[in-house]
Amino acid sequence: MFDVRDLERGNMVSRRPGRRRIRGGGAILGIALALVCAGGTRARADQPSFEDYKVKAAYLYNIAKFVTWPDSSLGPADSTFAIGILGSDPFGHDLDDLLSGRMVGGRRIVVRRAETPTGLGCCQILFLSRSLEGHARSLVGQLGRCCTLTVSDMADFGSQGGMITFYLDGDRVRFDINHDAARRIGLVISSQLLALAQPSRGER
Repeated sequence: MFDVRDLERGNMVSRRPGRRRIRGGGAILGIALALVCAGGTRARADQPSFEDYKVKAAYLYNIAKFVTWPDSSLGPADSTFAIGILGSDPFGHDLDDLLSGRMVGGRRIVVRRAETPTGLGCCQILFLSRSLEGHARSLVGQLGRCCTLTVSDMADFGSQGGMITFYLDGDRVRFDINHDAARRIGLVISSQLLALAQPSRGER
């Protein structure tokens, strides 16, 4: 199982030829750590709280430092780094506030929101809202040739072709990884991150 505190430990594996690891500062990591440590009890473990989504917003930023995208999928060096929210947005303005002015690998982060994949264009990271429960497999399939890291907190997201699934373990946000799904579209996830995460149900 994965804990945000584990992100503090160690350097990532070296680059592979023809691929570019997107790197960013560690300031948001401190925010995520503070939120995880401050997590309290909740009435229902399957209903994420407002604070949970602050942690998940920080994860969306930090995950980029553990993934290598093919150079061809990133565009020119002055391109933006897009994080998309598909469906009902659970983050609100907090995600924008958290990412305002942030850069990933020298690329300015932009946040896009839409109800359908075609309304987003190609994003480097795409969060699929719980409002789309039951449609994940179809929506992931609609991404076409986009080299997109898909993330959600839907139940069984990995078994429906998703790559990273957030879940609650007590009062902490953790995630599992469907490595096969990421590898199929050319994404390389750090071996150190894979060692810390659980394989998703899509790979068991």
